[in-house]
Amino acid sequence: MVLPDLTPRVLNHWHSLFPHLDKPRDLRYTGISGSVEGGTVTFLAFGGKTSKPLFVVKVLRDPLSKERVERERTVLSYLHSLGGPLSASLPKLVMVEQIGHNWVLVQSIVEGQPLQDKGLGDGQADVQIVARNVNVATQWLGELGCATRSHDVVSEAALAHETQTILEQFTNTFYFSGTEAQTLQDIAARLPSLVRGGVCVQHRDFIRENILLREPNKVNVIDWSDSRRSGFVLHDLFFFLTNYFSRMGSGAGIERLESAFLSTFFHPNRYSALVTQSIQSYLRHTGVPRDHLEIHFGLFLVEHAMFEYKKVLRQTERGSVPKAIIHFAAQRDSSFQEAIKQQIWVHFFRLFVHERHAGHAMLAVDG
Repeated sequence: MVLPDLTPRVLNHWHSLFPHLDKPRDLRYTGISGSVEGGTVTFLAFGGKTSKPLFVVKVLRDPLSKERVERERTVLSYLHSLGGPLSASLPKLVMVEQIGHNWVLVQSIVEGQPLQDKGLGDGQADVQIVARNVNVATQWLGELGCATRSHDVVSEAALAHETQTILEQFTNTFYFSGTEAQTLQDIAARLPSLVRGGVCVQHRDFIRENILLREPNKVNVIDWSDSRRSGFVLHDLFFFLTNYFSRMGSGAGIERLESAFLSTFFHPNRYSALVTQSIQSYLRHTGVPRDHLEIHFGLFLVEHAMFEYKKVLRQTERGSVPKAIIHFAAQRDSSFQEAIKQQIWVHFFRLFVHERHAGHAMLAVDG
């Protein structure tokens, strides 16, 4: 009953919510295909018989979603207050309501099409298109980092405390070899210098589906539910590159993802130059020292492993086991509980440690 209850609330305040749009007599909604495992369902709202959507509705089904709603509201409000091209590339938050047990966000329409990854799986992707996609994503992230980077002492202290807690949770949740444990100690020791490098807005779900190409070299960015006002530079770029090239590996299942990860960051391939140029361009744009790169990368893997672990735990507590965990458990002949602790981001961290211990630097360091 969320959408039927939402319609009169929107129509009754139409002129204050959408002052530049003619008020329709009624509203109808069409769901947008995509994963609902995260607890969010998205709809496009149309007026009458028109084919052009008027606004977007996001329904967060988890009753504990208030924190995500507040994060999105806070970050989008801050970014829009900055004005300029960055603000123009974001959705506007029009309304936030709690209807029953669901939180509902009404946002403006954002134009564009998701970045393509066609052909990456079989190595037949157009290198020029891949280069264009990587470049526009990197450029946008560089602008976000420069526009929001801060050396505020309070924000840095809060981020340091939060990250130290995550490192401790990661250490206590998973089993690690001596080399892996030493790497975690190295990251913890370097944490103060990483934080002193400045904090910036972090999207935390910067994947191609959320990056909409609106012009040859311009993008809009949507879905800020997981964002945070004070996060680390570089981490959104690492996340984008990991996901964008995830279909590039050989083999099947987990082995393919591991192969893609190594090919993206450590083993030379036809896209290596693009990845290296992307990371080095971002470093130049934001002024992050190159000697921070590998420690930032290790910390990124730790943070995202814990982020995914906690998200999966919440889903299983609601009685919903993600498809990836079911697949992993079946492939490794393990229980769901074991599979949750062996999710792919933990494997990525182990691969990173192995490459580092073997003396194989990241391509972007040597490039």
